[in-house]
Amino acid sequence: MTRTMRRVSNREGTAARLHIFPILAFTAALIVVPQATAGLLASCALAPGTSCLPPDDMGDMPGTLLATQLDPFSFTTSGGITHGAIKTEVFRETAGTLDFYYIIFNAPDSATSVMRETDLNFSGWATSVAFRSDGSNVPGFVNGNIPPSSADRDASGSTVEFNFSGVPPNERSRVVIVSTNALYFGLGTTMVDSSGPLATFEPTVPEPGSFILFGSGLLVLAVGRGRLAR
Repeated sequence: MTRTMRRVSNREGTAARLHIFPILAFTAALIVVPQATAGLLASCALAPGTSCLPPDDMGDMPGTLLATQLDPFSFTTSGGITHGAIKTEVFRETAGTLDFYYIIFNAPDSATSVMRETDLNFSGWATSVAFRSDGSNVPGFVNGNIPPSSADRDASGSTVEFNFSGVPPNERSRVVIVSTNALYFGLGTTMVDSSGPLATFEPTVPEPGSFILFGSGLLVLAVGRGRLAR
């Protein structure tokens, strides 16, 4: 009787392990976030510490709209107050990677032109940049007037900046894009010239705790299945 009980116990333990191992492997695969390749039809790669001239990505399909943010901005110079708004949208490409779209509106009564727009945090992610001359073909945007004259990324890789020859009062920039290999996003920061930090979006990695909780739940289910199989 004792030998029989031991054989049954061994079989039950083996069955439970067979249920648990695939769950552990699945959970581990979720924690290691894949680094998919960023990609637009036309863009220039922007590695940390480099700059480039963004090309026109006209006609590209933006993907699925995930989030929108509209923020007013203002800053003061010797010429007076310059103010307006910046709009940000996040799109998911068919491969699952995320692109971050921006457009600047300079108010009619602004004192100066807008010269740059700064976005962060892109540290640790591959990025490429572009603009759209056909902004109205992107959901939530309109055609802009002023394309970026250059884009650069700081040595840490955290900041991507679009520079303009000047977006005059009562004008708007072209829609500019930061394409990434990220699969998830969270709250980030943007600035227009010397404005204060404005709320926007940035690429991110999911909290490990969410995977641990999810994996724990799957383990409980696996043990339960093993007991039912007895």
